[in-house]
Amino acid sequence: MTASQDSPGAGVLEHAARTMLDPRPVGWRFLALVALLLVAAAALPCAVGYVRAAPGETFLGFVDDWPDVLMYFSFAERAMRGEIVTTVPCGTPDQRPRILSGLSVAMGWVATATGMEPPTAHLATRLLAAAVLVPVLALFFRGMLGNGAPLRFAVLSVALGSGLGWVVGPVETSGWNPTDRWHIGTVALYAASTLAHLTTSWCLLLLSYHWLGCAVRTGSRRFAAAGGAAICVNGLLHPYHFVSASVAAFALTAWRAREAGWRRPGGVLLTFLATGCPAFLGQAWLTYSQPVMRHVVEQSMNLSPHPLEYVLGFGVAGMLAAGALLDRRRIPGRQRVAVVWIVVCGALLYSYRTPLGLRFERRFADVLVVPLMALGTRFLFGRVLPAIEAARGRTAAGLVVALLLVAQIPSNVLLVQRLCEKVNLGLRPYSTPTPEVHASRALRTLATDGDTVLSHVPASLVIPALSGTATVLSHPHWRPGHHRLQKRAVAEYWGEPSASARAAFLREVGATMVYIGQVERELLKFAPASDPSMIPIYEKDGVSIYRIHAPPR
Repeated sequence: MTASQDSPGAGVLEHAARTMLDPRPVGWRFLALVALLLVAAAALPCAVGYVRAAPGETFLGFVDDWPDVLMYFSFAERAMRGEIVTTVPCGTPDQRPRILSGLSVAMGWVATATGMEPPTAHLATRLLAAAVLVPVLALFFRGMLGNGAPLRFAVLSVALGSGLGWVVGPVETSGWNPTDRWHIGTVALYAASTLAHLTTSWCLLLLSYHWLGCAVRTGSRRFAAAGGAAICVNGLLHPYHFVSASVAAFALTAWRAREAGWRRPGGVLLTFLATGCPAFLGQAWLTYSQPVMRHVVEQSMNLSPHPLEYVLGFGVAGMLAAGALLDRRRIPGRQRVAVVWIVVCGALLYSYRTPLGLRFERRFADVLVVPLMALGTRFLFGRVLPAIEAARGRTAAGLVVALLLVAQIPSNVLLVQRLCEKVNLGLRPYSTPTPEVHASRALRTLATDGDTVLSHVPASLVIPALSGTATVLSHPHWRPGHHRLQKRAVAEYWGEPSASARAAFLREVGATMVYIGQVERELLKFAPASDPSMIPIYEKDGVSIYRIHAPPR
């Protein structure tokens, strides 16, 4: 290393570059710092929402994909009533499907034990999972990359990095949207900023791979049981993550067993099947034994976008992994399982239908950035950097590392900026009028399991989220003909039809209660007091709730 490279005048980037090439083992301080940065970035949009909430508004704590998040809150509310297999609070009682969403149930139990609300439990869960993800990444990468600079680069890239969508720019009219589609299933920050089950699934999938791999190498029953348990829990926590998680883990376990000469594969694979299949078959039974769930499957089209979007979405990790695959050197045994993971799940990204007909092909992109980064980091530190260091010196090699890290940051900056702008606008339901929040929570005691509330969006989603009470117009995917029914509700109830026409509509949709908040009051074209069938049960701060009493036939 030359004197100029060690001089005090060297820039911050050069200093950071040399630090990234430090061969010393990675300590807990580094992992703690990365975890802190990830949690802070994921929490920032929520912090903005809480701070910028307008007077008289309550920020509920979610920042993206609010229809799904509100539905998970409703599952937690149902769990607070003692349900494990949760009744989805939508439609009439005979149309309500049942589903197992273990993470929502766990959040309901946490909320009951601590006295916190489900939205707060959800926020705490996803931030905790984000913090745990960092040491889990280090554990995974250490088995493939050893300790030191390669591990540092891989953990930073996955935990705080992103794709290269910012190069094209957020031109949504052409379909290129780097702060949305390129983050789904590809980067840790998006997962940590949106849905608790995404980051939790990352942790469990990586742990299951690590433990099952250890079981194949050592023959340890404890490792086999731990890996199988992680797979089982992953399937029980959230319905569709088990599909991609199980395929990846089974392929990797089988490959490791093959490489071990099939000396110890039987017990490990049997453990996998014994722990994984019940969760998988249970979810399949829940899905296909209920007509409404079949409708949900048809609506939940997670089809993969154009391959170029994955190229930009995986960015540096994908390009470096391509270099590793094209390299003539033999890939070490521990990293060949990453190749299996990439090939199997990469092919399934365009399979259209997963086993048993579930349409979640894009879910196979979940965590795929991790094996890509494992291969790519080996290629970077094993081939690229030695060549640069020999030709240009150590600082030049370090600069390449630093620039690769910096190139992965802009898309995440755009992501956080977009989420902060969303909550800063005060749009519903990110910020909900406080009287409506109180009224929705009052339905915990005012409503029974057999009740169904007629309200308009967004109250139709907020009510289940804050009380677990079913609504006529719930999540669009969970109610067949949702948009058509919404238009009918405006015309046939909130408009100016006769009392008999309104009663007929209520009977048809199975509504037993009517909610009137700010949006509903603007739509209302008749005086509720003039309808003898509407019995007021809640009146406070401009929000009214009525129970329908013997509507005339």
